[in-house]
Amino acid sequence: MKALPSPRPGADPLDQLSSLHAVLVLSMLMNETGDEVQILHLAATAVPSLARCRLEGTFTTASGWQDTTQLLGSDAVRGDLERQLERLGPAGGELVLPGRPWAAALPIRSRTGVLGHLVVSACGQLSTEERFVLSALTQQCGVALANARLITRERAVLAQVAATNAALERTVNRLERSTAVHDTLTRVAASSEGLEGIARALHELTGYAVAIEDRYGNLRVWEGPGQPRPYPKDAPDRRERLLRELAGKARAVRDRDRLVTLASPRHDVLAVLSLVHVPEQVDDIVYVALEHGATVLSMKLAQMRAIAEVELRVRRDLGEELLAGTDEAGALSRATALGYDLERPHRVVLVEGHTKNHDPDAFLHVVRRKAKELDVGTLVLGKGGAVVVFACARQRWDELRMAILPELGGGRCAIAVGGVSEHWREIPRSYREALLVLSLQRSNHFARPVTVFDDLGFYRVLSSVGDFNELERFMRSMLGSLLDYDALRSSELVKTLSRFLDCGGNYDTTTRALFIGRSTLKYRLQRIRDLSGHDLNDPDTRLNLHLATRAWQTLQAMSSAEAIASSSPEPPAL
Repeated sequence: MKALPSPRPGADPLDQLSSLHAVLVLSMLMNETGDEVQILHLAATAVPSLARCRLEGTFTTASGWQDTTQLLGSDAVRGDLERQLERLGPAGGELVLPGRPWAAALPIRSRTGVLGHLVVSACGQLSTEERFVLSALTQQCGVALANARLITRERAVLAQVAATNAALERTVNRLERSTAVHDTLTRVAASSEGLEGIARALHELTGYAVAIEDRYGNLRVWEGPGQPRPYPKDAPDRRERLLRELAGKARAVRDRDRLVTLASPRHDVLAVLSLVHVPEQVDDIVYVALEHGATVLSMKLAQMRAIAEVELRVRRDLGEELLAGTDEAGALSRATALGYDLERPHRVVLVEGHTKNHDPDAFLHVVRRKAKELDVGTLVLGKGGAVVVFACARQRWDELRMAILPELGGGRCAIAVGGVSEHWREIPRSYREALLVLSLQRSNHFARPVTVFDDLGFYRVLSSVGDFNELERFMRSMLGSLLDYDALRSSELVKTLSRFLDCGGNYDTTTRALFIGRSTLKYRLQRIRDLSGHDLNDPDTRLNLHLATRAWQTLQAMSSAEAIASSSPEPPAL
């Protein structure tokens, strides 16, 4: 027996676009033939090329079984299969076939109901992308069969009323309109027009206003007169009920004065297509146009998603290469593909924070949008728990933060800015500087929500020291006994000393900064004197201790920055 093909674990978005284009071409062929047997044969022969499965046979209520394998040559197997199809109903679903690990019935639908099924088998469950492509194929097959039957019926009517010119004119008009719907929307699907093109074509075909909304009821496109302002939105519970109803229907449904249908190429991309102010009684061609428009809209959404994924992947790869340091040809070729100018001076800016519901994808989108609006930079990616922005020049960083904050719904935002890199090959150095600033912010050494590397003062000098071993030896010589005590007792003597010296030895300021009482501060300072033997009142000693605590803070921050820099990249969300 010939081995069954295995379903693909996942399809590349560009492969899916190719499959959808093939379905589109096949749809035109099926609609041109007008013959039911030929239409079913075209659909059957296309199945193995669109998904890793095999066709066992096609079944329609009008023609029975066609294109069957040897397995379905048995009357007993066919009878059992027909009983399973009857139990599954219009939605179709999985079947049990002897000798097949997995099988399913794919319903061939039209506006009038289910016309038949394609019975397929494979070595396991099909992927979401394969199911969508096969669903698009069966829907186009259903449209072609419905059109073929419509043409057949109309030809019979024409034969009976050949003497009546009025009837002939009405029939020709319906056929012309049906062909116009198919040709117009097929042309939009094959063109570079976006959602606006689909809405405009439907408005011209039906004469009714067209609305395209996202799953939450937000208006994305309106075409035609009478757009309400502001645009009304249903309550969330009513919206969910409508979506569930649409998902369970094979045709458009009426919602108040609208005809509504669903466009859902995959589970996380969904749109609602509506004709607005539609009377109770309308021509069937309106339903045909709306439902065919939903199919084209699904294809466009899948295409837009695929293009966005490719562009974001290229941007992420370019950003990762620039941060790590890369060859000139690779970076410039990627930048050219994105229309990005690498020859300008840059700063690496790290934006850290979160939205009210702590959604990292939402935070990334907010930063990307605001950075573009303020002309800060268009190359943005997530990395190490922060958002990296390749800023084109010196900006008013407080202005960027104040633009981001209102979009976070009560969340927080801090900005760490690296030094200027005059050439793109210096970007890794600016990134390290921004990481150092971010680490100092995270360790609460800086209370400022916006910090620039150029303003670090002595920390900037310490971070540029060539021999960190010597810096650490100096730090240990002054603070070694306190560091060992803190490690053993989980205490905070070094932190207390650092904050005390930063506050100029002022008791009140230090206690407020550490959130401790005055007596606790006095006790800790006495323990510091006893353990280290240092006289905190001696100016030279205090200076050396202050430098040592700054060195301790810098070494901690640089260690944290290295950990962030070595973290794996975070994939962007769509």
